[in-house]
Amino acid sequence: MNFLETIEGYLSTKNEENRKVYSPRIYGFINYLKDEKNITDKNYVEYLSAIKIDIIIESLDNYIKKNSIGKKSVAYFYARTVKRYFSYLNDNGIENQELLKSFALTNSYSYDNQIRKYIENNENLKMVESKDAIEIEDLKLLINVIDEQIDECLNHKEIMTSAAQRFNPYNDLVYLLVLKLMIFTGCDYVGLRELKADCLEIKKLKIKINTYTLHLPDNLGEQLMEYQNIKSERNFGSDKFFVLSSGHEIVSQTREVSDIIENAIGRKDTTGIRKYVITEMIRKGINQSFIMKLTGVGLTMFEDCQNTVNKERHIEANRYIDSKMRDMITFDYL
Repeated sequence: MNFLETIEGYLSTKNEENRKVYSPRIYGFINYLKDEKNITDKNYVEYLSAIKIDIIIESLDNYIKKNSIGKKSVAYFYARTVKRYFSYLNDNGIENQELLKSFALTNSYSYDNQIRKYIENNENLKMVESKDAIEIEDLKLLINVIDEQIDECLNHKEIMTSAAQRFNPYNDLVYLLVLKLMIFTGCDYVGLRELKADCLEIKKLKIKINTYTLHLPDNLGEQLMEYQNIKSERNFGSDKFFVLSSGHEIVSQTREVSDIIENAIGRKDTTGIRKYVITEMIRKGINQSFIMKLTGVGLTMFEDCQNTVNKERHIEANRYIDSKMRDMITFDYL
């Protein structure tokens, strides 16, 4: 296996859509090693087996400058792509023990924390305010990460037996699906936590949320169906749809879901995701009362989303109301 074949092998583990996302990032890393570190087919195994985090950070800095990257979310995804590449190499006989060890650490010496420190201190990178709606490109990156992690959970050998240990593929799957449902519906965490055990119609791939029955996107529907089958086989006695390996309902706070978002794109709020979805619903002309009932959104956030759409459409409130009033049938009679 030559240097290029390691990249092709890594990308072959992704589906077609994911390859489009990962490809420019991993080739950015590889091209940096070739151009700046003189890595070739003859020395790449030795080099990759000993590469340290500081070189990866150098490559990230180069990627940011070369491509005029201005968003922290893109930088985080680059770092994640390189991290996954080295995990792939490790599984295929090219081991870097020190680097792999840093992946598992949670202290200041960990890969994630060193990457985070660099990104957060980079003045060229901006983070969207947590109060703002997430941008579609960031949402795509997040969904990409979620789907990849769901696949890993479903294929994990302990998915049927994991209990309360820290690394628990079953519990991870639960929170990943909670987040993905939030992205689909805009529903608040409280509402998703309260979903009933019988909310999913497996044969029709529909789900009942806050009295509304919705068709599920194919991929999400299949993932929820697999989760339901695993949950049924583990035989939890609960009236809730989302149940942890302990048999209890998911935690009352959003920290588990927020951690998934942060590890994927750097920001950790769920508000930005819900604002994006609710704004999209408004753009599609869905009635306000329906939106508020489905999502659990309060009036303040709804009005914020409505104002976003108004600005996009250059709608000024007084002119809008005046024009609609003049269109009423009573206007002509009066």
